Amino acid sequence: MNLSFFDWLIVLFLLVGMFYSVHISKELMKSVTDFLSAGRTAGRYGLNFSSFAVANALFFSIILAYHLLVVCMSSCPKCVLTSSIEAPASHIAYNSKIIKTISGQNVNITLKKIFLKFDDIIVTSMKCDYQLSDISIYSEVISNNDINESGSISVSDLLKQHSGISKKYNSHGSFDYNLLGLDSKYILILKNGKPIPGKFQDRIDLDQIMLSNVDRVEIIKGPGSSLYGSDAMGGVINIITHAIPTETQINLRIRKSIFDRVDDNKKLPQSTGNLISFGIFKRLNDFHLGSNVLFQELLNQAEITPLGKDEISKINFDGEVYWKPSKGINQLGFLFDNFNQQDEGRQLLSTGIQLSSNNTNINRTTLTINHLINFPNGLNFNHSLSKAFYERIYNQTGVDQTFYMYNKAREIILDYDGSIQYTHKRNSFLLGFDIIEPTFSNQRLVDTSHVINKRGFFIQNEYSKEDNYKIVFGLRNDQYQDLNQISPRAAFLYQLGPKYKMRLNIGKGFRAPSILETFIDFHNIDQDYMVQGNSNLRPEKSLGSSMNIEFSNKNNIRINGLLYYNSFIDKIFSDSVNTIGSSTVFSYKNISNATYRGIEFFVDYIHSNAYSGKFNINLRENIDGLGDMLPNTIPFSTNTELNMLFNLLKLKIRFSHSFNQRNQTNSSFNLFDLLFQKKVYNILNVNFGVKNLGNYVNKVVGPFKGRSIYVEISNQR
Repeated sequence: MNLSFFDWLIVLFLLVGMFYSVHISKELMKSVTDFLSAGRTAGRYGLNFSSFAVANALFFSIILAYHLLVVCMSSCPKCVLTSSIEAPASHIAYNSKIIKTISGQNVNITLKKIFLKFDDIIVTSMKCDYQLSDISIYSEVISNNDINESGSISVSDLLKQHSGISKKYNSHGSFDYNLLGLDSKYILILKNGKPIPGKFQDRIDLDQIMLSNVDRVEIIKGPGSSLYGSDAMGGVINIITHAIPTETQINLRIRKSIFDRVDDNKKLPQSTGNLISFGIFKRLNDFHLGSNVLFQELLNQAEITPLGKDEISKINFDGEVYWKPSKGINQLGFLFDNFNQQDEGRQLLSTGIQLSSNNTNINRTTLTINHLINFPNGLNFNHSLSKAFYERIYNQTGVDQTFYMYNKAREIILDYDGSIQYTHKRNSFLLGFDIIEPTFSNQRLVDTSHVINKRGFFIQNEYSKEDNYKIVFGLRNDQYQDLNQISPRAAFLYQLGPKYKMRLNIGKGFRAPSILETFIDFHNIDQDYMVQGNSNLRPEKSLGSSMNIEFSNKNNIRINGLLYYNSFIDKIFSDSVNTIGSSTVFSYKNISNATYRGIEFFVDYIHSNAYSGKFNINLRENIDGLGDMLPNTIPFSTNTELNMLFNLLKLKIRFSHSFNQRNQTNSSFNLFDLLFQKKVYNILNVNFGVKNLGNYVNKVVGPFKGRSIYVEISNQR
């Protein structure tokens, strides 16, 4: 091997660095363990970013060592019989691939198509595996490739960039996602088909659902109560984790973020963020093992969060074990998911004197056991048992007792569900049930603790006539305490020719009054308002319909038009009802009816092997029974995305723009994002991104965060 003395010194240095990384990793994991067990004490308590910097440097060292080893082996005739070459093969519409070949040899390369992908497997809309192009219900999939190239950390970040989802923010700074004009409380959020516990103000905060182990996100637009019951009036979002790859895989991701100042106040410390994620996946004979841990800390955030949170830390751990024997009909799966978030905030007077301080501790844990039996002759039985735990502790102190506030909210969900699927000739039959028992405990509720009994039974059949058309009929019966609700659905898919498809969908939906809407009894002395529940609320009911026309040449263009109409009865609405002393009292009531209607238009286009684009436009009208526009309506929005690939530079560039018009404030705003992805040494990605390029901020209705810049290093292929 022709290595100089200097080359050997480099190898020795890198090997020492690799061994030292083991010691650093132990210290890093010890810090994480201490953080989980002890929590925060007085002052800031968390991982020091110097650990991230060392890990970052060592990661580069390992990559360089690997690269040097490849060079050494290819130059040594005793190590290999013939010099080998590694080269990347990529295309704007396909997954990139690293190929290995011998110098001078011709190679045929097959890449997997990803951009206009018509064979995505989707499970949410029918509760069983179907190809996306064959689904009778209009559905969308955010693929793993889209997730990797989006630069997103949480599901909230991802949905902000997705076409057809308007940008709206609640008073706590969270992104308020909506589908077909309906806000987030009408959208059921699932993870691997299971409801996620821990709604705050009747909404799941998707900033708390991390993407570290997410393979894809399935979005079903339109009433989903015929399969999923309450809360699915506007649609369903199902977050699906990675399947275990056939080969051992190790993923590492490190990111540094800097947030722009809102008021250009240079006296305030710079808002920053740090992230590190590590995952390992392996197969041992019939066992599939995987785990992933993510740590994120956000520092000096008070200026860019409505609640004045100085520091926010998040830790997420996913673990899964599957037993899939090569022979036999049984499969078993064990999944564990834990999320912890801690934050601290302060309220200061203009003189700098601290008026109050607060801290929040959020913990969410889910354990699931799945069992699948694949019988012969097209019959299978799938059932699962899960237990989910959520706890949110909020504590506030101040200069006097009027600022003192403490609350512990807890939610436990025990869920058992099962389904039988049978396929025979042109019919696919589905029969299923779910038994859910959520327990709520909250000091802001009347009687503080409540147990709800939910029972659901559903049946569905799909009839297919070759490739010409498909007809789906489904029906679900829900028992929710004393409520008995029947939700039917019918869907139709017709192939109008080799390039056109038409989808029709009509169904009933319902949403039972939430625990918060029914039993809350809360007085905020600090901001001088009260919220009282209403035990006489009736469930919301809807009749929704949609029509989709799709054009695709199966090559470089796909166009979708979606027309929808959703009529509500007994919509639940919050409003001020009276005053007690100086406090305004808010409560909930049923209004007579409301209507949601609109048009959505989507275009996916590939111009060449280096350029592609997406465009979406949405027109919405949400009105009450008197014809007046409902609050928080987004009547008009657009999304544009442009992708460019510079193959010789191994560089991808993504530019996105969104426009949103707000009815509530009679205003509009534009958001621009610019992302760069550079491939280094074939196994290393260096990502650089600028979000909210124009630094648009609205302190009243959002967005609350201005421009941010991040640099990320990962080994994702």
